[in-house]
Amino acid sequence: MNIFTLVLLAGLSLHKPANPDTIDYWHVLYNNKIIAEYNEGDKHRVVVIKQSDVKPSDTLKVSYGMDVLDYNNKTGLYFFVKKKKTILARGESPFAPIKISVKSILAIKARYHYKYIDIYYFDNKRNQFIFRLNTE
Repeated sequence: MNIFTLVLLAGLSLHKPANPDTIDYWHVLYNNKIIAEYNEGDKHRVVVIKQSDVKPSDTLKVSYGMDVLDYNNKTGLYFFVKKKKTILARGESPFAPIKISVKSILAIKARYHYKYIDIYYFDNKRNQFIFRLNTE
């Protein structure tokens, strides 16, 4: 065995396997118009809706994605009521936008006297805070 082989073997034994570099990202759409784009590195994730402009048919859609494909996930959005996870909406399939009625979110906010609602995304692998919904 030559010196090159020994150095190569020593180097390989010290090498740590690389972790995949994945970034989760999401878009928030109001009536099919993008109003926010975030990724997990963003610190200030606030969506503000003008309550006086909301119409009964208005919707929010959250399109969540990651760069590692997994098609076996059930998805959805939730918030907390007194530390209890409460489902807002369920997704039909991974990568399909999850749709929520703006009026229903405002009704929940009023019912529990919240100043804002923190929205979370879930699937089989993650529970991720995605944005805070405020109204003015």
